[in-house]
Amino acid sequence: MEQLQPYINTLVLAIVGFVMTWALRKLDPLVEPAKAWLRARTTDTQRQALQRIAAEAVALFEATLGSKQGQEKLRLAKAYINKGLGAVGSDLSDADIRAAVEKALAEYKAKQGGGSDAGSH
Repeated sequence: MEQLQPYINTLVLAIVGFVMTWALRKLDPLVEPAKAWLRARTTDTQRQALQRIAAEAVALFEATLGSKQGQEKLRLAKAYINKGLGAVGSDLSDADIRAAVEKALAEYKAKQGGGSDAGSH
């Protein structure tokens, strides 16, 4: 039996190699959908982080800067958001950030009982 052991080991390794190759080929069609799902999930997470940070920025700059020029508050809010997004590894566009600020501002003003004039900040 000891004389057959090297042959048995070689045969078992060949079978394991074949099964693994077959399994990897069967799993290959699932790789792209999994990557797409992961990309979509990351984007959702980034957008949730963006909304949370935008709400923080709007509340902070509305409370501390009050009647200051809207464009100055927008600039400061964008800087605050970019810093926050950098901490979570996100790289959303300037348009995405502006939209999040406008949405957060509208929600902030609604909570405060004011109008939602996005251009006046």
